[in-house]
Amino acid sequence: MASSSSSGAAAAGAFSRLVDRTRVPDPTLQRHAVAAFFRHLLSLPAPLPDAAHDAASALVASPHPAVAAHAAASLARLAASRPDLLPPDLALPFLLAPLAASPSPRLASCLVKAVAALASCVLCTGSLFPHHDHPFVQALASGAEGARAELTRQAARMVTLGMDGVVGFLRPFVMFAVVRKGDVPFARDLIGALAAAAAATGIVAIPVLKLLEECLLHFGRGDDEEVRLWLSSAECLVDAYVVLLRKLAHAQMPTYDAQASSAKLMETLLSQCSFHQKLLGVASTVLGLSKHLFSVQKDLGLFYLPEISVVLSSLSHSLSGLEFEHEQLAGLKLLAFLIEWKYENVLERKELTRHLREELFCVLPVINLAISPSKSVKAVASHVLSRFSLLVLDLPASCLSEKQDTSTVCHISKPVFILPKLLHHLWSQPSSSSFIFMKYTASKVSPDYARNYLEASYWTHQINDYLAVLCRDKLTLDVTVSSLISSVVSILVMHPELGTSAAQSLTILGTSDPRLGMPLFVVILFYIKILYSNNNCSTKILLSLVDSLPSLTIHGFVLPLALQWISPMLKRDTDLVLYAIAVRLLCKIWMVTDWAFPNLQVILDPEHFSKLISDTEISTSIAISIRDVCKKNPDRGVDLILSVSFCIESRDSVIQALGLESLSYLCEADVVDFYTAWKIISKELLDYSVEPTVAHSLCALLRWGAMDAEAYSGISNNLIGILWNIGTSKKSNSEPLWVKARGTAFHSLSYYKASLIQDAIPDFWKQNYEFFTNENNLAVLKAMENFQDEIIKFEHMLLYFCKTFI
Repeated sequence: MASSSSSGAAAAGAFSRLVDRTRVPDPTLQRHAVAAFFRHLLSLPAPLPDAAHDAASALVASPHPAVAAHAAASLARLAASRPDLLPPDLALPFLLAPLAASPSPRLASCLVKAVAALASCVLCTGSLFPHHDHPFVQALASGAEGARAELTRQAARMVTLGMDGVVGFLRPFVMFAVVRKGDVPFARDLIGALAAAAAATGIVAIPVLKLLEECLLHFGRGDDEEVRLWLSSAECLVDAYVVLLRKLAHAQMPTYDAQASSAKLMETLLSQCSFHQKLLGVASTVLGLSKHLFSVQKDLGLFYLPEISVVLSSLSHSLSGLEFEHEQLAGLKLLAFLIEWKYENVLERKELTRHLREELFCVLPVINLAISPSKSVKAVASHVLSRFSLLVLDLPASCLSEKQDTSTVCHISKPVFILPKLLHHLWSQPSSSSFIFMKYTASKVSPDYARNYLEASYWTHQINDYLAVLCRDKLTLDVTVSSLISSVVSILVMHPELGTSAAQSLTILGTSDPRLGMPLFVVILFYIKILYSNNNCSTKILLSLVDSLPSLTIHGFVLPLALQWISPMLKRDTDLVLYAIAVRLLCKIWMVTDWAFPNLQVILDPEHFSKLISDTEISTSIAISIRDVCKKNPDRGVDLILSVSFCIESRDSVIQALGLESLSYLCEADVVDFYTAWKIISKELLDYSVEPTVAHSLCALLRWGAMDAEAYSGISNNLIGILWNIGTSKKSNSEPLWVKARGTAFHSLSYYKASLIQDAIPDFWKQNYEFFTNENNLAVLKAMENFQDEIIKFEHMLLYFCKTFI
């Protein structure tokens, strides 16, 4: 014990004398003294004693800069060459401790160089540093002036050397730098230096650039200056990819990984634009960077990769949020460029793309820009839409192609990834038995729907039911959610099975959200134009889209555009079918908004009607519209009373039947006196005994004669006779139209007093009994129930009266 203690004291004394020699004022002598100290350490057996550690620490912390700098370099060399004497993990604390004492910038740089040298040595052995004890993080956290610049240089040097494990080593340091408050310029300089180094070396370029891309997600959320530096960092990464791609292309090396990684970078940048909207110019700069990066790839002769499609999905969200003209132009030009590049490659490779295309998610945003007041934006948007027209026509064919592999390596956490997978799934498996995410709304819609919810149903049906519940409860979707749903539904309208219900979804979304009213109206017009110009497309889907247009005019700003779209179809030289459709559309628009009535009244005017009566389709369409006006708003129907009269005077049985039905609605609302009208029209009726359509409408009209039947006993007897003759007629007993007319006759008779019927029909009780017992048509018997109930009640009252008073 005494021997050991005395030898330790002697060693400590020797180290103390060596350290004292470094205190001379001459820098040259100081360096010689430091060198002598470390030569002495090399002569000692491993491991070094604690006294050597203390002496080495004292030299590194020396107040003399020359001593500290030379000691730091010598300590790093010792730990690197003789880890048995001084392991690197023990040497690093000696080098990091002086940084906390605010050394001079030059000394801090020397210390960081020594730290980097030791870190490189450790990396070469395959060892890792724990995140909480990372040397670069500690050096940066010290705040020493001069340390940051040297850390940047050393990190870039490690990347340039292509050291194994450099990305894993740098990750904690880079992440700490970008999330650290108050030193944003350093984060930008670090990202720029690492990006340049990665592009220059090419060995670990992709992993390093991916790390820097990840950093951008946690950077730039502060003030305007931080956003500008974030944008500058993004430019550095784009420039790095440009340099790397050119280098690989010229060397004829594989470029797939670099292209795929660059696409992921641009998707990240586009998705981050929404966080930086407060600073003008961010979106346009990012879109310009994207165009530049992909233009370079095209100029180098590189192919469009499927991974680039994720940029199209992200672009569909970005386009919706662009407010300024220059930003909108930049977004549209990028979209147009990507579409052209993609399909140029398809033609070159002679490939058939029979699968869903992510660029179609941009249809709704592009159409939203197409209605912009800017002429330049409209022009570019129209060009993009013309390209979309060709893509949309291929959609039904993709339903018949082989099932696509919709798996993706991307982590599904954003709409840019969710929506394409959802659409692929819906397109290939339209039955939505697996979509039960809105099941809780089933009981709210209707009890029957709740019971039958597990039956086969489409996803679009569930969307429609869900939106119906929201509308009923006077709730609305968030505009972002409704826009995302609209983007999916606007593509599904071309699906052979989902198209009809998807058109209904567009209508519900457009009517419930004024912000989507105009864009969805134009979307529907876009698809109508495509389908109408193509003979191979579904007529059912086309009619569903046309039928959905009037509902959107609930928003006043849509009405002028709707009327403008319809007006060319109402010209004399228009196709007759189109004219008939236009009349019905105009009527349905009026049913949504009364502001359209003056336009409708011109079309339904009897003078105008008379010029078109020879055409069956048009005249029927006008007559149906007159009927609908009288049914929905009898007060407006009175304004069309001459048109109603013209229909009744028509020699066409369908037109006359519709006229009688129109008059029936007016009489029901008591805006027209039945018996006054009957005196006028009774002479114009066709032979209802051979025209079942006229017979049915006539029976419905005669129901309203029951109100004042006693006051007009002579006429009412005639009316009852007409109803009885039609009801008891045996002509074409199985023909549906006659069965319907006979049932309506008995339904109307049930409103007349039995005493009046008894007086009007000779030997009524016998005829009624014989007819009732001999009738074998179940539908007619069912319709007679109320009539027979009234007759039985009258018989009971008559018997009671006889027993009581006679």
